[in-house]
Amino acid sequence: MGHALVAFLTVALLASPLTGGAAGPAIETRGLRESPGVSDTHITTAVKTRFSQDTDLKHVKVRTDAGVVTLTGKVPTVVASAKASEMARDITGVRAVRNELGYTR
Repeated sequence: MGHALVAFLTVALLASPLTGGAAGPAIETRGLRESPGVSDTHITTAVKTRFSQDTDLKHVKVRTDAGVVTLTGKVPTVVASAKASEMARDITGVRAVRNELGYTR
């Protein structure tokens, strides 16, 4: 596991009770990687396409506004929630990820 993911998981576990992630959304940024000409629609489609290939993430709802991706719904674990954030952040044009995912374990 990469250091960034381990750090995120540590923060996520400390900031969120183990009762389903009800502590509020995590907003994560990794610098402003603005890409001129990348629309919110393109970002949303790219994130959904990546998530569709992962059984834990294929039902996550994705919304993008001004390059900020918001993730909602339920995933099985905090690890799946962290993975969703990482995958969304890696899409060109994403400025930040707001993770509002709940988890069942």
